[in-house]
Amino acid sequence: SVAMTAPVVGKPIAMTAPVVTSADKQEAKKMQFILPEEYDEFEKIPKPTSSRVKVVEIPPATGAVHRFQGSMTEAKAKSQATAFARQLIEDGVDTTEEEVLQNYELWQFHPPFTLGPLRRNEIWVNLSKKQIDDLLKKYKEEKQT
Repeated sequence: SVAMTAPVVGKPIAMTAPVVTSADKQEAKKMQFILPEEYDEFEKIPKPTSSRVKVVEIPPATGAVHRFQGSMTEAKAKSQATAFARQLIEDGVDTTEEEVLQNYELWQFHPPFTLGPLRRNEIWVNLSKKQIDDLLKKYKEEKQT
């Protein structure tokens, strides 16, 4: 077994699932590690050993998720995000493929040595309050007809 730990001072922190990757508008890659539940206050979080590692609080959010299996490459993630964008648009979400492709996150739940068919992945797309309200209204109206 390979120990996967985060680069911090003090005791090692086991890497937890999911590992989240995304790119900003300049295509700079960002990787996020979700800390275990025991680190529920900033004071409890060990200091990172690298200046490239930042500890930030992510505010609660609501989004849409597309779940799928398999080994992952950047091209596969983009293909899944494109298909998901089309589904969101078909379902009535006020968005564009371009907007989804610029803002999606890839959530990976298994270590790299897990066989592809056993790997769980998700494409996460943040939804605004208006997008959520519009969807709820649409589906409520459809249910009543």
